[in-house]
Amino acid sequence: MEVDEKNIQSILDAIYDDNLTTIYLQCSGGECAKFHALINAVNQFKDRITMIACGGIDSMAFRLFMEFKGKREVGDYASARLHFSGYETRVILNGKR
Repeated sequence: MEVDEKNIQSILDAIYDDNLTTIYLQCSGGECAKFHALINAVNQFKDRITMIACGGIDSMAFRLFMEFKGKREVGDYASARLHFSGYETRVILNGKR
């Protein structure tokens, strides 16, 4: 599953309605901005949420798991992958490299 507006809204609704106590995380990732919003939301309620990694957690889902400040658990068959750009980039600022 990739995180999108619909499932983020479902998670947020459950958090704010006090119905969410455990998040079972198995996700291929998604857009950074959406995950940052989700990271901020779950950390606001870190004292009553447990996050459990089960299956594959990739990309921003791995960052969500690692940046969650509440109780975290790793399931028996969990795996994680994080990627980053390996391309060199040049920054030109005010005409200087």
